[in-house]
Amino acid sequence: MLAEFSYGGKVTPSFPLLDPRANRWIWWWGKTTGFPWLYWHLMIKGYRIDIPHLEGYAKRFMNEE
Repeated sequence: MLAEFSYGGKVTPSFPLLDPRANRWIWWWGKTTGFPWLYWHLMIKGYRIDIPHLEGYAKRFMNEE
């Protein structure tokens, strides 16, 4: 599960095609390999990573009953 929220507490996922509430191997890979690599190789060096967080991405998952 990959949970991302805006300051107002609304769900704002970065990946519009994947449901962030579902367990997926890609979320595990990101946590164990992808995000640490981004941290040590890009963020520490001062590179900016801008991924849009849109509330509209979450609406297609939140309207499911």
